[in-house]
Amino acid sequence: MDTENPALQEARALPAPGPLWRSRPAIKAASFLSLLALWWVISLLAGEEIFPGPLPVGASMLEDLVTGAGPGLHTSPFHIAVSLVRILCAFAIAMVVGSAVGVLMGVNRACETFLDNWVMVGLTIPGLCWALIALMWFGIHDASAVFAIVMVCLPFVVVNIWEGTKAVDRQLLDMARVFTASRRLILRKVIFPQLLPYVFAAIRYTFSVAWKIAVVAEVFGLSSGVGFMLNYWFGMFRIDKVLSWTATFTLIMLVMETLVIKKAHAHALRWRAEVVLS
Repeated sequence: MDTENPALQEARALPAPGPLWRSRPAIKAASFLSLLALWWVISLLAGEEIFPGPLPVGASMLEDLVTGAGPGLHTSPFHIAVSLVRILCAFAIAMVVGSAVGVLMGVNRACETFLDNWVMVGLTIPGLCWALIALMWFGIHDASAVFAIVMVCLPFVVVNIWEGTKAVDRQLLDMARVFTASRRLILRKVIFPQLLPYVFAAIRYTFSVAWKIAVVAEVFGLSSGVGFMLNYWFGMFRIDKVLSWTATFTLIMLVMETLVIKKAHAHALRWRAEVVLS
């Protein structure tokens, strides 16, 4: 009779961990170091006055973080916070409105036919056009950036949620109805879990687009934010400062993607088995 502890049997059944150099943290670290090395090599070939390397740009980022430079002598956290507030407000509006419209188009054929061309037009208009229109309508105001971001991001959210709603497994819905599940239970346990991958796809893509549009709007007519500082240092012809602010908002984007969006995605979809090809 086998009396071995079940926990030990389960541990032995698990695959042995691979070599350290094949682990995800090691691969990510190698990727980041390779990027820095490539940046350094290009700076050596092009010259520091054309393409400053990681060290001068890092020193410039530290100066902006600690003492501040440029108009108003505001430090980088101030401008980053201003840009983030604009982005998060517009992002929330686009996600709420876009999700509602996407679900409506997915469940109602008449609404799908009516709004299809609207969505295609929204996808076609460049973000730069929305930024210029917003500045002409609202002037130098936060509403300009928020409006431009919403108008650019909204069609992408609608398309993702629309496709997700149409991809819901009808057999699962029929099974839930056979077991006389309430509409609220079907929504919470059948429909919403199937929509989650599409929701997170919309979040990840829309958030990255929102950053780009916010910077464009701030470059063209606002007096604060990351885009404003990029435009200021461009006018001063300081390539080190332009690169430092570019690196700053890139790092902020990567941190939010890694620490917030990816972790929320993993937690929300922890029930789904991971497919590993190799």
